[in-house]
Amino acid sequence: MESFPPTSANCAKAVDSLKARFGRNDLLVEVNGWELLKFVISVHKNEKFSMAYLYDKLESHMRALETLGVTTDKCASILYLMVESCFSEDFLKAWNRHSTSSASVDAKERLSNLMQFIKAEVEGEEQ
Repeated sequence: MESFPPTSANCAKAVDSLKARFGRNDLLVEVNGWELLKFVISVHKNEKFSMAYLYDKLESHMRALETLGVTTDKCASILYLMVESCFSEDFLKAWNRHSTSSASVDAKERLSNLMQFIKAEVEGEEQ
């Protein structure tokens, strides 16, 4: 950025330069996908994470992917499995007993319902 003198005429040029260097959407999707996968693997190695921490990290990763155009429409089934795999068997039993766990066969809606259920559980723990 030092190569662009700070003038209004160079603002667009500087932005274009940054986009060319750091704006490779395909690469950003891969990096964020790998980060989510590494997080899921770390959960399996260390079960000491709080539910609030798990929710925050998962929500953050999914929001980052959505920002990059990877919507839950495209990969909801895979994301659902990754999210579900982060939780204990007891938690999953509670989720399966919950009315919205199987209310929809649509993967996007199931993922959304699971994230809402996790959020409600986190809020319940915090009270």
